[in-house]
Amino acid sequence: MTAPARPPRATDVTKISTSSFRSCRVAVMRHVLVTIQADAVNGKRFRWRDEVSIDSSALPLKAKWAEANGVPEKMVEFFDSVTELPVKLDLTPSQLGWEEAVTLLAVPADDEGAASPPDAQTLGRKRRKMAEVGGEPVAAHTKDPPAVRPAVAEPAAPKPAPATKVAAKTAPAAKSKPAEAAPAKANAKPPPAPNPAKAKGPPAAGSSKPAPGPPKAGASGGPKMKQEEDATKLVDLLGKNSSLPGQDEPIKYAENPKRPGTSAHARYEKYKHAKTIAEALRCGAAKGDVDHDFKNGFLRRA
Repeated sequence: MTAPARPPRATDVTKISTSSFRSCRVAVMRHVLVTIQADAVNGKRFRWRDEVSIDSSALPLKAKWAEANGVPEKMVEFFDSVTELPVKLDLTPSQLGWEEAVTLLAVPADDEGAASPPDAQTLGRKRRKMAEVGGEPVAAHTKDPPAVRPAVAEPAAPKPAPATKVAAKTAPAAKSKPAEAAPAKANAKPPPAPNPAKAKGPPAAGSSKPAPGPPKAGASGGPKMKQEEDATKLVDLLGKNSSLPGQDEPIKYAENPKRPGTSAHARYEKYKHAKTIAEALRCGAAKGDVDHDFKNGFLRRA
């Protein structure tokens, strides 16, 4: 014999009615009304609304809102208005647990492109930054109180070098010198006028003073002094290299082997027609030129 059926309880009726209501609600709610809120500096609050399918990604909301407000898409992030946590728009409203309507907060993204931690001060700073996109100044009443920063020991200022101290001490004295020099210049006597009798210049026409003639023999810079210098060069040269031809021994130079454009080439052009070493020295050859030319075969006995 089977047991009699248990009469339905009140709790069973409640469960059945609640389950049926949820099923009907999900069947009816296919879209979620999303309100995106942005605060301006002047205290105004702007709202933008759109619908998104409950089973579709919420990511298109970001592109639509950015286009409608003229803001680059990468510069905005969305936070939940209740939890103040960043919203993952790549999920669906169903996965995010959204109801028929939800409100989001539009805030600027960080430089790294990620949302900031969900603290009230950071979120308020992001709201002001979004309001400054239009170029308006930030109102004083909208600023958050400054955060307490940890004390950081500042590096000690470098001590000035000794030279700096000396320069600092001597600077006042240097500045006062021009002031003292001014009266000294004022009291300075003008230079005496030149004496016409002592002034040097060309002799006047008709003057009986003879013009200077050629230097005398034996005077400084005369031909005799030049001959003595050439003789000294020759004695030194022949003493160092006994294989050189004698000072009056006939010699012959080859064509100029030096590189054109050099000083050695120019000197060789002057003394290459000399018939003796003494004559080559008088024509401008150096002692090193004679020794070098003889060793390399440019100078040989005639």
